[in-house]
Amino acid sequence: MCDPADFGKKHRRFGLPIEQKKSHKWIKSYQTVLEAQKHCPDTLLVRVGDREADIHELFETAGRDARVPKLLVRPERDRVLVDGQEHLWDHIAQTPRSDIQTLRVPRRVNQPARDARLEVLFLS
Repeated sequence: MCDPADFGKKHRRFGLPIEQKKSHKWIKSYQTVLEAQKHCPDTLLVRVGDREADIHELFETAGRDARVPKLLVRPERDRVLVDGQEHLWDHIAQTPRSDIQTLRVPRRVNQPARDARLEVLFLS
C-alpha cells in the first residue's frame, strides 16, 4: 500500500539541493577520503562507488583537484563526456582492454554457479 506522504516524492527530489538528498553520503565519504589523503601524500587513495554513486555532484567534487584521491564508479547511465561530443558507452567500447579475467561466481539460492568475464580498462 502506498503512503500518501510519499506521493510526488520522486518529482520533488529534482528541486532539492544535494545536501538534502540521500545520495549526499557519497560526497561526504569522498571528502573523508580527501582528508585521509592529506595524511598520506605518498599513497594513492581510490574511492570506489557502485551505481548509486553515479551522480554529477560527486564527479564535480572529485574533479576539483586532479591530483588526489581518485574516484572509481560503476556507471548507471550513458553520459555525455566533458568534451560534449562523445558518450560514455561509445568511449568505453573503443577503449582497449588492459586485461580480461574470468571469475567464478558461486551458486546463489535460485541461480547456478557461473563464470563472469571481467574486462579491465582505464579511462582518463
